[in-house]
Amino acid sequence: MGGDVFPFYSHCEKTRMPLKPGAINGGIMKRTEVAKAPIFAINVSSIDDKVKEVEKAGGKVVMPKMDMMGMGFYAYVTDPSGNVVGLWEDAKK
Repeated sequence: MGGDVFPFYSHCEKTRMPLKPGAINGGIMKRTEVAKAPIFAINVSSIDDKVKEVEKAGGKVVMPKMDMMGMGFYAYVTDPSGNVVGLWEDAKK
């Protein structure tokens, strides 16, 4: 699907990295119990630190931090109302 349907979605099949500046890189997947709707991610300097802030504010982790093929790390958290947000941390180079 990718670039054929969504022209802003352009990536290298081998590295999974965007090919053009401004391209959106991500995945289209089936809905799950946690991901019932599209989830947008915000870039944070440290998922571990941001999770502490989220939990202190009444949110929770719904998908723990995971390595994304060496490009960075990803996790899902909810706010106190249950809205799911993705957290992205770039891999240290």
